[in-house]
Amino acid sequence: MLDLPEATAIKKMIPKTKVFEHFAATLSPRRRRAFDSEISRLTLVHEISSHSLNLKEGKQVSAIFVMLINLRTKNFSARSIETAARLFKQKLLMVLEADGCYRLAIDQNGLVMGDWTNLEDLHVTLDGLDLDQVWRSLVEQVAGIHTFPGRTLDEELALEAQKKKLEKEIGQMEKKVYNEKQFNRQVELNAVLKELRKKRDALI
Repeated sequence: MLDLPEATAIKKMIPKTKVFEHFAATLSPRRRRAFDSEISRLTLVHEISSHSLNLKEGKQVSAIFVMLINLRTKNFSARSIETAARLFKQKLLMVLEADGCYRLAIDQNGLVMGDWTNLEDLHVTLDGLDLDQVWRSLVEQVAGIHTFPGRTLDEELALEAQKKKLEKEIGQMEKKVYNEKQFNRQVELNAVLKELRKKRDALI
């Protein structure tokens, strides 16, 4: 899966009862029902470590596991995926499957997800000389970003979130401008739109 080396392949089913036992003190009945209704199966499918590949352990990352999460529907709660991620002490790259479509997800101080696609189009590369660098590269690939010198990974993710928020606001404002019939009001909306675009373009 994901075009990862065969040496990393494993297959270990994770019973959902184990998740419920692990989070018994914090998982409310409502969240448990949501988790159970949204997720049908959890399977560890790859282990990326110094044992499976010629990679050094990092200062922060000693192993990265890949988990296949089979969902009952594409309309799922991000909190269910975050709950699955928190079960493991190691870093986790998740492959979400629903209705024959797949997307990547990764937890880096918050859940980051890629777009839905076909399995054959879903792949990652293991870039880096140690597992810290490999993890950073995987987060960048899932998020669709590239970290610039002088910025941390979390700073880059926060910046990307700001960009997406501004892009959404710009799209909404463009619709308002298009639908507005009064000229004076249209001028006002265009001024707001111009400021939004300036803010977006300043985020480099």
